[in-house]
Amino acid sequence: MVPMVITLQWNLPFAGVMMLLIVGFILLAVLRTLNLIPRRYTVVGRRALVIGCIAGTLVMWLTYQPPPHIHRLAILPALPITATDTPAGFGYGLAHMTVDLIREALPKNTRVSPIDIVSSVIEKTPPADLQMALKICADIGARYAVFGTYNQDQDRSVVLQMHFVTVEDSTVTTQQFSIHPDSLSSVPARLADAIQQHFPPFADLSLPRKEVMNADAFIWYCRGQAMYQRHTPEGYWDAAEAYRNAMAHDSTSAWPYFGLAMVYQKWKRSEYTHQAENTGMRRKAIAHAAVALILKPELIEAYRIKASTYRALRLWDEQSVSLKQAIAADPEDPWNFAALSRIRPERFEDMGFKNEARVGEKAVQLNADAILLRTMLIRSYLNAGELNDALNFAIQVLDLNPNRNDVLLAVGKAYEYNAQSHNAVNVYTRAVALDQSNQSNYIGLADAYSLRGDSEKAIETYETAIRRLPEQADLYYSLGILYQRHGHWEKAVPYFEQAIEVGNHVDAHFYMARWHEKQGDRQKATELWQQRILLGDPHEKWTKKAMTQLRLLSPSAVPAIGVNQ
Repeated sequence: MVPMVITLQWNLPFAGVMMLLIVGFILLAVLRTLNLIPRRYTVVGRRALVIGCIAGTLVMWLTYQPPPHIHRLAILPALPITATDTPAGFGYGLAHMTVDLIREALPKNTRVSPIDIVSSVIEKTPPADLQMALKICADIGARYAVFGTYNQDQDRSVVLQMHFVTVEDSTVTTQQFSIHPDSLSSVPARLADAIQQHFPPFADLSLPRKEVMNADAFIWYCRGQAMYQRHTPEGYWDAAEAYRNAMAHDSTSAWPYFGLAMVYQKWKRSEYTHQAENTGMRRKAIAHAAVALILKPELIEAYRIKASTYRALRLWDEQSVSLKQAIAADPEDPWNFAALSRIRPERFEDMGFKNEARVGEKAVQLNADAILLRTMLIRSYLNAGELNDALNFAIQVLDLNPNRNDVLLAVGKAYEYNAQSHNAVNVYTRAVALDQSNQSNYIGLADAYSLRGDSEKAIETYETAIRRLPEQADLYYSLGILYQRHGHWEKAVPYFEQAIEVGNHVDAHFYMARWHEKQGDRQKATELWQQRILLGDPHEKWTKKAMTQLRLLSPSAVPAIGVNQ
């Protein structure tokens, strides 16, 4: 099988050669039909075109230079051995500051994995041991990784034990650091020196001899990271206070502003009545990310925070501008292209990309080792309507990663889009066998059975999933939808009720409101329409439909917008 990177690199030039050949043949046929050239010139012209195209293809093949191997390093946050070990958030602060130091001094053909990408992955897979670290590296395409643990001994010194992993052969070396509590801000430079010693591709790092941040500001930044990682409203509040304190101690550092941008981006209340507050927080996130970029223009993660926040605000043009700025600042970062592939093609056609699939291919060309980028490319092919390319690429990815749940889900979706329900069932069955605790596996399998016209098997799949995962509201809701689509409202209603009881499922309120309307229970229907509106995004179409239904049923019951209760 041709390696996928070469396949992607060759798609465009080989297509150009074939197009030249076809156009040439057509042009010769037209000239001959119009009797503008003699027959023998037509024959000679065809031969010349074929020979020229073959020669051109051979030249391209013989002169093809594979892209250089990029040595990517993932610096994962060290984890406290116990929940009481201090300083809180030290591992995250250490990782962020070390990335900052190394990024300014990278040798040729080396890169360090972006902080926001690593953070999004470790939310699902904390780097607690070697296997988890290797999985994170596979996700983001890193060939080297640093992870570890820390604790505080009796004299309050911090004992940091870091593991240096070469992914290709899974070799691990370990180094221990003993750190006085007053010199924590010097540890990023020490860790960067150790990376030079342990990883040959990074031996030529020209590290600046400076602290990335004021010592007190560093402690506050670490505390902010500890609070932020709770991912609760209270945690975000405490994180914001910590970042402000860091800012007070070092107003020239971009990192406290970056931390506040992360907090304000995540600080969201789902209730309908808090939409104005959410909008204000998102605008604060954009403002603080902008300040971080003024202080540190190479902080690519801040561009992506701006872009994702603009997306949440439905400011699509501003989102695309932020991503284009990120690409201009670092054209070799694949994650900027991956983010760009999620927006509508007319917003990036000026960059020379026809559709989202071409942008996704660019991301994979820049980092062909990242499984996340490969699965995103499968979805980009599907979104662009290139179903055969999606399936062919999905099969390649599955051959390389046969035991990855996320890959199986993406491949199953490609089979569904190509109306190959039997193969989709087989792939989703493998996913269920691999991970029985993932509700997406069951939903995919049930969808594949439905596509095949086997409703009984789909129902049986949902029932099995509910027995195994009784706390997942989506499973009750999905089974209710399956019954409702077949006209069995009386069987669907109990599952919609359970979806509301188990997880206050937003869309289950919609169908229960419709049901009570059909039964003539206006009061109960009004209550459920109100709940659907209050729980939903006011810009989302089903929330708007709920408002329309409620206005018809009881205009005075429509909730006011943006009034905090």
